[in-house]
Amino acid sequence: MSSKRPERTIGRALSVATAELRQTGIESARLDAELLLGHLTGKTRTRLAIDIDYELTDDQVSELRTLISRRIEGESIAYLIGKREFMGHDFAVGPGVLVPRHETEFMVERAAVTIDRMWPAQPVRALDLCTGSGAIALSLALLTSPERVAITGSDISEDALTYARRNRTTLGLDNRVDLVEADLLTWTDGPWDMILSNPPYLTPEQVDGNSDLAAEPRLALDGGQGGLELIERILDQAISRVSPRFAMIVEIDPDQADAAHALAVSRFPAADVIIVPDLTGRARFVSIERQESLA
Repeated sequence: MSSKRPERTIGRALSVATAELRQTGIESARLDAELLLGHLTGKTRTRLAIDIDYELTDDQVSELRTLISRRIEGESIAYLIGKREFMGHDFAVGPGVLVPRHETEFMVERAAVTIDRMWPAQPVRALDLCTGSGAIALSLALLTSPERVAITGSDISEDALTYARRNRTTLGLDNRVDLVEADLLTWTDGPWDMILSNPPYLTPEQVDGNSDLAAEPRLALDGGQGGLELIERILDQAISRVSPRFAMIVEIDPDQADAAHALAVSRFPAADVIIVPDLTGRARFVSIERQESLA
């Protein structure tokens, strides 16, 4: 007689976990259940589907229940499994650092293309403001050569920089990317050729009204009144800290497109300022490029 306990199998665990998550209104219930169970067992989602009769240990069952409860309470999957994939690489994340979003990947791709277009043969100094986990700065480093692009990431949060340093080491970029604890551009005179930033840009009301953001640091989300206070500070500080030929890409909320465009034009009237959509077609970035010397 088989000693297997059907209630402890992967298949059963996935079914129960999915049902519990779905009952609380989590739309990604099945995916979340698979990611959590894959984290506990070390199995890929494909392997979980194959090993549906695999019996979980008592510890795994207990840990899964704990993770499901935490997910229901609003904690992100990335925090629960300790990582988020960004541009094909796993970035360590956890309480105290913003979870990188896939829409931000387009900023990195656009930055790499912009560097080749605007500085085809010259060295470039690039700064990633509000670097958080380091996803933008480190991903750009992986797309460019150290001979061409010197990259620095800065953040006011020591907690966030702890993850950025860990990710830098994991990706083998300790000698490639500098990390600085500082408030925006106040620590540097520049000049910077390229500035990238995914700053806090949500309104306080947006942060308070989204339970999915409850576990993430408010410091990395709340952009103040209208969500534009940090963006305006970045633009004001950048005026005297960028090179005559420079490029800047800042992530925004789609509803801020007109206001962000106006702010950028007022600070850099001689530059080309456009709103760039993300892959879903929503206004997602304000791009500023000044091609010619001011001399």
